[in-house]
Amino acid sequence: MLRDVNDLAAAVREDACLYLPERLHRKAVWAYLGPVLFAWGSCYFFLFVLQPSIATAWWVIALVVGTAMGMCWWQLRRFTYRVRWVLNMSLRTLLPAQAAGPAIPLDPAHSIGIMPGPPDHGSLSCEVEFRHRTAGPIATLFAVELQSSDTETLSMQMGTLDRCVDELAARLGIRRSGGRLMPVY
Repeated sequence: MLRDVNDLAAAVREDACLYLPERLHRKAVWAYLGPVLFAWGSCYFFLFVLQPSIATAWWVIALVVGTAMGMCWWQLRRFTYRVRWVLNMSLRTLLPAQAAGPAIPLDPAHSIGIMPGPPDHGSLSCEVEFRHRTAGPIATLFAVELQSSDTETLSMQMGTLDRCVDELAARLGIRRSGGRLMPVY
């Protein structure tokens, strides 16, 4: 399971087939469940203090537990690892994972590049995409969140992502298009 740029770098070097998610991020799912459960528990506590007769009714307890479980289920589904593309290095094909679409054969007319993505919750985002010389962009393989308040770590992540794209291009026998990521100093 790819979670960050370092996982991607190891997979690009070693794996014959890459299962690429929609987004590479290192957000812990349970980090979001804690505040949800705390908020619901606090609301129920205040309801119990202010209106104990209502708070102890079976339907209120069922409603509180049901909505808390619903919020937890929604958070888990939101951050679940979903494979978007399967990149087969040996066959040099790109296959959509969800839809039963045809495999895209990669030839020397294709290229791979990085483009800046939209900022997401204060973190820098980049998108890695396949392009064709005449048809233009074919597919956004994945987006990467580069999170760090430390500029040195951010620059190292950007360099690692650049090397990953270079190595992907070399292994697939295609060219790299677009510019390099500019290090932050």
